[in-house]
Amino acid sequence: MRKFIPIVALLVLSIPVLAQTFQGTIKPGNQINSFICAIKPSANYTAKPTNIQFTLAVPTSVGTRPTMSIVNNFYNNFFAAAGVTIIQTATYSGNYIYLINFSLSTLQDKTYTANTADNVVELKFEGNTNTTNNLQLVQLPDGLATAGAGGENGQYNFYVEFNLPPGDVTNQAAMFYTTTGGAVTNNAAGYTAFSAVSLGANIALPQTILNFSASKLTNATAQINWQVGAANNIAHFEIEAGEATTRLNKIATVNAINSTTKYQYIDNLLGQYTGTNVYYRIKEIRTDGSFSYSNIANIKLKGKEAGFNIINNPVVGNQLTYTTQVQENTKGFMQIMNSEGKLLLQQTINITSGFSTNQQDISQFINGMYLVYVTINGERFTSKFIK
Repeated sequence: MRKFIPIVALLVLSIPVLAQTFQGTIKPGNQINSFICAIKPSANYTAKPTNIQFTLAVPTSVGTRPTMSIVNNFYNNFFAAAGVTIIQTATYSGNYIYLINFSLSTLQDKTYTANTADNVVELKFEGNTNTTNNLQLVQLPDGLATAGAGGENGQYNFYVEFNLPPGDVTNQAAMFYTTTGGAVTNNAAGYTAFSAVSLGANIALPQTILNFSASKLTNATAQINWQVGAANNIAHFEIEAGEATTRLNKIATVNAINSTTKYQYIDNLLGQYTGTNVYYRIKEIRTDGSFSYSNIANIKLKGKEAGFNIINNPVVGNQLTYTTQVQENTKGFMQIMNSEGKLLLQQTINITSGFSTNQQDISQFINGMYLVYVTINGERFTSKFIK
């Protein structure tokens, strides 16, 4: 990881032309909530990458700190997963700060083409979403060698290093560029000053609504559950429902309580719908008048389609409770993976006709987030739960 060293003017003048060549940028990724960090040189260049760092800033106004994870490591041949570190504990000037550090794994040459972007890593924010364009790739003054940086003082930089002299090939006077129209601030003082480039395009960042689900209790009632990460700036919630995702109407209002993080609402009007599906969504209205939406949850009512929903999320205890709905007795196939994609359980499950409630023992699972994949009559369902 880069160690901050003041740059002396005489030293800079003595560095070869390729010394100050690489710039960085961020751009929308290939998935919801994801974005890509990329670099480009000002000249053709071939060398072995040894250290690359990206520092990212997200406004604290999004609510609870978003959790970041790697979607794609485009430098997998150079920096294996074990060589990539994500530090997400610092704050700076009203922003959550994230440091992504690629440390040497294999000494292998990589060739770059002048003025051509090269993707390094695709990252993703976890959670339900609210749209923002305030994500920034930043260089913090002196690498944030101040209070608030924790054990990583002086490391919050944008930095590109190769094995060949002079090692550091960062364009310190103009670190960032944009391909999306994002605002660029480059400071000629380099590592001692603040520089930034914004995403310049909307991506989805986590909001305060978490673990939203809707499940059928009886033919006439549905249970709506959701959780919030922080409630002190929420005025109330509006529950919306309808038979099409494009036509959701408010059916109830639930006041927010600062000391409450888990909410539940029983819809006693489920029997009024005549179609095969009912869709639910939560609209969160904040005290400043701004609002955001949860994801959309689906309850199947009729027809040959299968239905699957998790109803105790997060799970308290060791039993995962879920509901199924099918026309006839059948068998399904369940898989559960951890947040790193490791398969922990796969088994056939017996499913009785009609609407039924079932449980799966998860006592062997440690606390964390899990993905559930269930296939019923050829239809595949994907859900998440937290233990």
